[in-house]
Amino acid sequence: YAYLSGLSGGDRMTLALIYGDNDFEKRQELFKLAKDREIDRYDGEDVTLEKLRELATGQTLFVANSLSVIDGLSDNSDIWNRLPEILTSDADIVLAEGKIDKRTKTYKWLVKTAKTSEHVALTDRQRPKLTAWVVSRAKDHGYTLDRGLAEELIDRLGYDQMRLDTVLEQLSLVDN
Repeated sequence: YAYLSGLSGGDRMTLALIYGDNDFEKRQELFKLAKDREIDRYDGEDVTLEKLRELATGQTLFVANSLSVIDGLSDNSDIWNRLPEILTSDADIVLAEGKIDKRTKTYKWLVKTAKTSEHVALTDRQRPKLTAWVVSRAKDHGYTLDRGLAEELIDRLGYDQMRLDTVLEQLSLVDN
C-alpha cells in the first residue's frame, strides 16, 4: 500500500466509504481512488476527534501528495456518530470498513454525501464469474491457466479473492 501509480498528482478527491467483506475488491478500489498518492493509514479505534478534524481540513504534515485512509472508524462509536458534524463532502478521506450497520444515521448520511462502494465476497452462486476472474488474473500475472485448473484452485482455496490472487501471484514467480 505504500505508493501507488496512476494519474498525475494534485487531483482532489471527495469523501469516500469503501465497505464489505471482499478485501481484494476493496483494495483495488482504494488503489483507484489513491491514484499516485501515498496512503496514510489510521486505525479508526485510535482516531481522536482532534485528529479527525485535522485530517478533514487537510492540515497534516504530509498533505502534498497523500490520501488519508481510516480503517474501522465505525468501531469508534463516539467519533462515528459525530462524523456528519465534522466531515464535509470535499474531505480527502477514505473510510474503509468491513461489515457496517446500514441502520445508523452516519451510514445514511455517508450514502448521501460520500462516494460509497460496497464490495461483497463472491459465493457459490457466482462460481462461473470467479472462475473467469481466476483465469483473467493469471493472465494479468503473466501466464495462462485453463478453466479446469482455475476450478481446482477455487476448490482448494475457496472463494476469497485476496487469497486466490496471492497464490496466483506466487505461481507467476515459479520457474517453468
